[in-house]
Formats: sequence, structure tokens, C-alpha cells
Amino acid sequence: MCKIWAIGDLHLSFASEKPMDIFGSAWDNHEARLKDNWLASVAEQDTILIAGDISWAMGLEDVLPDLKWIEALPGHKVILKGNHEYWWTSISKIRALDLDERMMFLQNDCVIVEKSRSLGDVVGDDTASDSAASNDAIPNGVPLDDAIPDGATSDDTTSDDTTKIAICGTRGWICPGDDPFTAQDEKIYLRELGRLELSLKDAQAKGADKIICGLHYPPTNKRKEPSGFTDLLVKYGVSEVVYGHLHGANGYKNGLIGNHFGIEFRLVSVDYTNCNLIQII
Repeated sequence: MCKIWAIGDLHLSFASEKPMDIFGSAWDNHEARLKDNWLASVAEQDTILIAGDISWAMGLEDVLPDLKWIEALPGHKVILKGNHEYWWTSISKIRALDLDERMMFLQNDCVIVEKSRSLGDVVGDDTASDSAASNDAIPNGVPLDDAIPDGATSDDTTSDDTTKIAICGTRGWICPGDDPFTAQDEKIYLRELGRLELSLKDAQAKGADKIICGLHYPPTNKRKEPSGFTDLLVKYGVSEVVYGHLHGANGYKNGLIGNHFGIEFRLVSVDYTNCNLIQII
């Protein structure tokens, strides 16, 4: 059976010089440490939710070395936008990049992981080309080589012994109650709430049995008060949430960790996890 992992804030910069160790020893040689831990933990059939801030690149051409580095690692990657994703412009252009089908980018939709006791696991976005939520079509579901027996189709794998796990998410934003929280912040906050709900509705429409959600920003303000994000997470029955964005001891303390609102929250920034991927399932 496949596992689902999470990690955030890779902050890669293979196309330009952007040393991360200036931010402290937690970032020393972080790319090599992350790669070693990834190779030691993740199998080809696993799924990895990457919670934003992947690259310092400013454009699609510059981000390709970073995305290719991720592509070469084992597993299906489900990628969210972070606040430093300046290269992330049109989702259709991103999905048209020369990357394999195991590199999936979330925006207004979800990725379905089907866990079947009898046949194995199937990973795919399960998004129809005419989906209003997705804006742009993304590739069909990606079955594992050994997941579907000869002569069967992916539809044949959906049965009573299959659990459909939806991976949803959006970038998020700072929340009301943070200081400052400007009119422009409110505009972006409301837009991100809309995108999260589209993603969660997509999971609901696809009959998900379980929902995992990724955000880049933490889902509350620094006082950890309920927000529009936590309201949606509760409304749609999300079971686990991962997020990044927070760095250093003064940052880590500002995020929800553990069980709140009946949901398990995990901070997965690379420096917080010591370059280890965190297993969600």
C-alpha cells in the first residue's frame, strides 16, 4: 500500500545562486539532506504533498531545474503554490510544462488517491476536462504499474474495498486578526477561501471518503483563532491539514500543531522537520 507524505518550503534555486544557510544552520546543505531522506523514505508508489515555496525562480524557464529535481525523486507529487512562487502564473502554462504525469499542480481542484486492499493503490487527479472548478484540464488519473490487473480499467478498481482519499488545498493567506491586515489582504484572503472551497467541493463531488488538505500559510492568525479556513475545513470534514510558511522558533509557535477543531494539524516546513518528509498516511 502506498503512503502519503508531506513537506513544504523546499526553497530550491538550481538556476541561480540563492544560499539558504544565511537563515541559520537548519538550512545547511538542505537540498542534499532532503534528497537523502526522501530516497530513504519514499517509494515509487507513494504520494507527496508539497505545501508551497518550492523555488526562488522568477519565471517558468528558471523554475524547470528545480521542478526536474523534484520530478526525479520517487513518488507522485502534488504541488501547491506558496507566497514565493513568482514563477506560478497561469495554471494552464504550468500544467503544459515538460514534466511527467506524476507532477500534479493543485488549483481549484483535488487529486484522488484510491487505496484498495485487493488491487493496490491508484493515484490521479480524476479531473474532467470540462470541470468548471479546475479552469484547465490536467492529465487523467495515473495508475501504478502493478495497481490494475491486465484487462481491467481504473473504473474496475472502485469498489467497496477501495478508500478514496482526496488531497485538496490552496495557498492560503494571512487571516483577520493579524496585524497588519489591510483591505488588500482581505481581498486575497477571500479569494483563497473561494479557491479552497472549490477544491473541497471537487473532493465531495468525486465521492472522497477522506480529505487531506494542504495550505502554504497556516490556517489561523497568530493568536490561533478560528478563521474562514478553519470553518471550511470543519464544514467539509477534513481530517488532516499540513502547512508550511513558518520558520525559526519565533515562527513555529504561531501555527496550530496537533488536534484542533477535530482536525490534525502539522507544520511541514523543511527547517521544522529537519529535512524529513512527514508521513500523513
